[in-house]
Amino acid sequence: MGIDDDFDAKALKGEDAPLPPIIQKAISYCWSNGFLDVFRKYFRENAKPFVGYPPKREMESAEHSLEHWDLFQEYLKLYERTLAEWLDDQGVGQSDFYNDVREVQRTTTDPKVQEFVYCLLASCDYDSFYSVMVREAMKLNSSLAPVKAEAKGGDDDSGDAKGASVGGKGEK
Repeated sequence: MGIDDDFDAKALKGEDAPLPPIIQKAISYCWSNGFLDVFRKYFRENAKPFVGYPPKREMESAEHSLEHWDLFQEYLKLYERTLAEWLDDQGVGQSDFYNDVREVQRTTTDPKVQEFVYCLLASCDYDSFYSVMVREAMKLNSSLAPVKAEAKGGDDDSGDAKGASVGGKGEK
């Protein structure tokens, strides 16, 4: 019985082969704040052009701007550079890493590992990027809404109760 036969027997029994060490390390690193905060910051700082765009499930109904595509390309470079620098620090080539990712994707039944692989691959997908940016834009827009409502209520001399909920009982 060769190594491949042993691996196939484990697969048939539903047992996962041990994860390559670089995949184990990558899971820890990619879920860490040190890695994620780089992208959270990017999303926050670049969300404004996505304000008012529909969520991903309706994204086909909107015309995407060239600015959206440019931001995606900029994000991809940041993502690839961040991951490549970490892989270099680990002494692992990108092609070796992605070969391990493909193998794990093909063989694992562990839901946490499957989620990691899914998220890793989705990180390079425009639709996923768009979805994150629209969610971030919604947060940005909602954080600005009270300021806009106060400004609107303060400039409104019409005497009606528009924006009255800001003051509490419609008093002017």
